[in-house]
Amino acid sequence: MVLRLDEDNLTRDNEREEDNSSRKKVGKALLMSRVNFLRVALMGGFTVLGWKLWDLQVNTPPEERQLATRTQVRDITIKPPRGVIYDRFGNPLVRNNPTYSVTITRAGLPPRLSDKEIQAMIKAGKKVVDPRQEVYDNLARFLGMTYVIGCIPDQILDSSRRNETLNILEPYLRISAQDIEKKLYLRKAQKLATSFMSLLEKIPLADYDRYLPLRDMPGVYFLSQGERLVLEAEFRTADFEPVVVWSSISREDANILDEKRLDLPGVGILQGYVRQYERPDLLSHLLGYTGVLQDNDELDRYNRKASGNQPAVYPDGTVPRKVYSIDDQVGRQGIEASMEEFLRGEKGGRAVQVDNAGNIVQTLAGSEQKAVPGHSVYLAIDPNIQAAATKAILEEIAAASAKKQASSLTGASVVLDVETGEVLALVSIPTYNNNLFRPNLTTAEDNELATQLTDKRNPLINRSIQGVYSPGSTFKLITSLAGLNENSINLSTTFDCTQYIWIPSNVGDGTSRDKFKCWGKHGSVNIESAITQSCDIFFYNVAQNASKDAVTGKQLAYYTAPDSKDPIAFKGMGITKLQKYMDMFGLGKQTGIELPDEYPGLLQTPETFPKDHQGNQWSLGDTITTAIGQNDTQMTPLQVCLMTATIANGGTLIRPRLVKRVLDNAGNEVVKDERFIMSVLEVSQTHLNTVKRGMRKVVLPGGTAESQMANQMGNLTVAGKTGTAEYGESYGQDASGNLLFPTLAWFTCFAPYEKPRYAVTTLITTAENQIEGSTFAVPAAKKILQALFPKETGVKA
Repeated sequence: MVLRLDEDNLTRDNEREEDNSSRKKVGKALLMSRVNFLRVALMGGFTVLGWKLWDLQVNTPPEERQLATRTQVRDITIKPPRGVIYDRFGNPLVRNNPTYSVTITRAGLPPRLSDKEIQAMIKAGKKVVDPRQEVYDNLARFLGMTYVIGCIPDQILDSSRRNETLNILEPYLRISAQDIEKKLYLRKAQKLATSFMSLLEKIPLADYDRYLPLRDMPGVYFLSQGERLVLEAEFRTADFEPVVVWSSISREDANILDEKRLDLPGVGILQGYVRQYERPDLLSHLLGYTGVLQDNDELDRYNRKASGNQPAVYPDGTVPRKVYSIDDQVGRQGIEASMEEFLRGEKGGRAVQVDNAGNIVQTLAGSEQKAVPGHSVYLAIDPNIQAAATKAILEEIAAASAKKQASSLTGASVVLDVETGEVLALVSIPTYNNNLFRPNLTTAEDNELATQLTDKRNPLINRSIQGVYSPGSTFKLITSLAGLNENSINLSTTFDCTQYIWIPSNVGDGTSRDKFKCWGKHGSVNIESAITQSCDIFFYNVAQNASKDAVTGKQLAYYTAPDSKDPIAFKGMGITKLQKYMDMFGLGKQTGIELPDEYPGLLQTPETFPKDHQGNQWSLGDTITTAIGQNDTQMTPLQVCLMTATIANGGTLIRPRLVKRVLDNAGNEVVKDERFIMSVLEVSQTHLNTVKRGMRKVVLPGGTAESQMANQMGNLTVAGKTGTAEYGESYGQDASGNLLFPTLAWFTCFAPYEKPRYAVTTLITTAENQIEGSTFAVPAAKKILQALFPKETGVKA
């Protein structure tokens, strides 16, 4: 039994060994079969891969290969700090405060849920939360962003749920569905139906739940500020370029967001600078402010202007770094705008290679470039004189308001160095706060900005260079010089001022007469006394030449009474000669000061007159009113001050200079400190001296400014000219039934008389009353002169 049992075991053992051996053979055969298959597959794969690489290298066009390579390279830009603006003494007028901005990079955002994923979540009873939308909304809650309702018009109009969508929108927008539909079709007519259209702005976070259902409507978008900015940037920036969605957050908030980076994929922090302007109450019109580029078209315009003839692509296939990107700050007004090319600096950066996930692999050798800060701009402005001039204008506006019950008062003042053209002060009242032109204002700041923008006095207008004003009697300085230089009058020429004259009307048969007046009855006056007393009738005679009336054919003349039979013939120089001197002084042209949007003034001519006056012909009345600074002649306060400086320095027309010099970061002078002579008047020095003597007498006994200049001037000698000009529409009538028009109060002067250094011009305006230059503009100029010459006047600031 034992043997048999052992045999049986042995037999079973042998059977197991044979079975294992056969299994090993089968397994080995199978293994060899699989290895051979893998070898074949690998060989085939490498063959296909090799062929594909060869095909890409040989058959793919070079430009496509460059594009394929370029998609793996990103350009990381480093923005430079903007240049600093200084006053004439080197004190900074604007600073770059470090700030942090929040950005969103589309390539870093989580993908949107697909329809299949949404349906699966609904079937599973789960709340549908789109991960990308969650990033936008969480960021909005953290930063306190507002929301906007918008739409893509075509998506609504082409939807089968159009009527349902319009009806649902109606209560939210508080306009009828029909009106909403009209707005959408209007966008379609304007070929804007495929772009984002805002329907309701600044929805607070508190109303988030109320508007959330709109996200279910086709073509309707309920977006946070951040999501809207990313959406608008989709077609003008690459997916890997960060889009600034919030500016000027604190360092603490920046650190918190940085810590939450894993919870907010795609959100980043960008360090930059925000402009902080010193003394906005004094300098806003001068310095201006910065703002982001509005759209792609404006971006292209700025880049074309900045890049010149730079090619779109270099020969090696690389694309040059653009000077501007869509989120850049550019100068919008004042020196910030006019000196943009110097202040912006040069961007730096580096080219990096990235993997498919957008992670940086390496920086390309030789691609790193440092950012170069903007140049330093030094202004000719004296902050002490600017402050004194601002205070003087404000005080006289207050005085006019109290004494005359005048409303809508505004003012301006200019101080020029008569030899160099440097602008020591340039004042415009009312002013505004240029620190408010930045994003993310507080509620109080937002309200202050809204008040500024809705002020009917238009505080953003720089009245010193953009104001539209009749120069009034200050213009008589040009008429005086023209009459003398054209030999129409001389020192001994006199005319009798009877206060009123009558001239033949330029309508009807010529038998009717129009009344023209002088502000006073001056009797016999010559050129110097006419300037001193500002006699209108004298300058009427200087301006109109001896010619015949186009209607009656009679000699042009005037009468001292409405029924007088004794005409007094005009024997002046004529409008053509007068306009030659207007042109000499630069009227109708920009002065060239370094500020944007300077108004050139208006130099009306008989040739252009019919176009502006419905075909009416230039008349005698037009000539004589032009001679006293009325009619359609218009000058800015800067032009009046430049006229005065030109007379003071002996006839040299010098370009006004607000910018004294510009230095680069190495201290090199890229804009030199030098004056620029525009022209020299073709006039006799004898005639200039005659005009200056008349101006000197204006501030002495018997002159129109004497009452205000009689004291507190010490040893300072001043020469000037007052002016009061009517303008605009009548606001009432006087006791005699004469129409009353609001007036402008002017005074322009230079000092010292013997050796002029500075010219000063002041202007006070009102919309509904009559104010005089001698009453309000002269005191303002007097206070500025005291600040300019404290030693001579004995008045300390």
